[in-house]
Amino acid sequence: MINIRLIVAIVTTLLDDILILLLLLFGLPYFGIYLPLSLVIGIALIWVIFAILLYFVGGKVMKKKPLAGFTDMINTQGIVVRTIAPKGMVKIKGELWSVKSEGEIIEKGERIIVTGQNNLELTVQKHTDKDN
Repeated sequence: MINIRLIVAIVTTLLDDILILLLLLFGLPYFGIYLPLSLVIGIALIWVIFAILLYFVGGKVMKKKPLAGFTDMINTQGIVVRTIAPKGMVKIKGELWSVKSEGEIIEKGERIIVTGQNNLELTVQKHTDKDN
């Protein structure tokens, strides 16, 4: 099966490179700026490498399942990334969230569970094994 996205990425990358080469070879000399051919080729190669990396990173992001809506966050588990005393930061499903605890201090690295929400701030408590 032909991956249309891959073909489009290759074609647009080639068009980008051609445009950059034309600019470097003909556009800059028009303004009296001359670059060595080796520098022009180096810039083109760096641009190709950048485009390839961007394609793979962008592909991973596009395949990532979107985070559920805010109303679906209750009972979701996460890890504390900034100590909660009473406010802090947690990572839930790869996303960072501003949180507050229900009065307890929760240290960095501990597991939490979401118990409520207030606007864009989640309320959490320490996760215990019985909360599975």
